[in-house]
Amino acid sequence: MFSVSALKEIQEFIATHTNLEPLVESWNSEFISNELTRTQQFLDDIDGKLLDEHQRTAIIVDEDDNLIVAGAGAGKTLTISDKVKYLVEELGIAPEEILLVS
Repeated sequence: MFSVSALKEIQEFIATHTNLEPLVESWNSEFISNELTRTQQFLDDIDGKLLDEHQRTAIIVDEDDNLIVAGAGAGKTLTISDKVKYLVEELGIAPEEILLVS
């Protein structure tokens, strides 16, 4: 027989597992919002340029692989180079651990 607290934990686990996809989306949105606020000063002046919301989000989104697709002159190179700067300076990732293919 389970204790009342154990049953409550099991019910919470089942509720979380059942609604995992929307919870992950919510947690990811919260992370992006918080990280954009935290890194605002870092992202406000990139080589004298101001990045737009899409560029800023592309920089701070934490994925193993990233694909940046945009038209000519849209700022892909600036976004990619700042992503590397963010990874090294803000997250402490060693430059030799980053593979960049352009």
